[in-house]
Formats: sequence, structure tokens, C-alpha cells
Amino acid sequence: MEFMPNPAGYFLTTNTGACHWKDVPGTLDTHLKAKGGENLWALSVGKGDAWVTVTRSGLVTWCGIPENLAEKLRQTITGDIAVRPTPKVVKELLRLMPFLTVR
Repeated sequence: MEFMPNPAGYFLTTNTGACHWKDVPGTLDTHLKAKGGENLWALSVGKGDAWVTVTRSGLVTWCGIPENLAEKLRQTITGDIAVRPTPKVVKELLRLMPFLTVR
């Protein structure tokens, strides 16, 4: 379960893989609706409209994050393409975003 900047907001993944969310940032809501929210491996939500998602297949998508973090992500992946997260990528994400939850 992830809590959102909005105190009423949340993102929940059940043990069957189903995802439920409420009052998430606008662009994240649009992204989750487009992708179905399924198959998420990691989700991190920051202040405002900042968020990063990583799917189990390695697709990394982000919005509103600081440019230095976006550049770190670009150094290990090429934009919004499917890659398998390596332990090095996971370690760097956790270092840069200690509030990240890995599923």
C-alpha cells in the first residue's frame, strides 16, 4: 500500500495482483488508467505531481521528478522502454528515493 500527498489518497495492490487507487496525483491517475495499474513492481509518489513506476517487466515511467533523478534513470535506461531492473538500478533507485517501496 502506498499513501499519497492527499491524505485521502492511496494505491493498493492485492495478493492477486489487482490494483486499486483513489485520489492519486492527476498524471499518475491518467497513467494508471491507461496501463491498468497492473503488474507494478514499484511505485513512488513525491510532492505535487511527482511519481515513478516500475513494472515487473522493467518498464520505468516517471513524471514531475527532479531533473537529476530523471538523468540518473536515463543513464540506466532509455526513456520509457521495457528493461529488466538490475540490482544496480534497484539499489540506485532506493538510494535516490529512500521512500520507494519495492513489491
